[in-house]
Amino acid sequence: MARYTLEQLKEQETRLRERIRDLADAERKQQKKNDARKQSLLGALMLAWLKDDKGLRDRVEQALPEFLKRDIDKALFRDECGSFTIH
Repeated sequence: MARYTLEQLKEQETRLRERIRDLADAERKQQKKNDARKQSLLGALMLAWLKDDKGLRDRVEQALPEFLKRDIDKALFRDECGSFTIH
């Protein structure tokens, strides 16, 4: 059986902690990408439904002012008259 010095074990521990941190960071980064992709795909689906369903479109347009908090986001959905619209 190999004998390790305390110093060797501490160095190994440091390398393992760094590796664990790097793997956890990579996992978080991939999860963030997955979440963004899910949002994008769900948004595309919702836009397709909104295009074909006037009732749904009306409900969403009615809910937008309360849902959107930032002025910059609200501006994306306002028409020339200041009403919230999806088209």
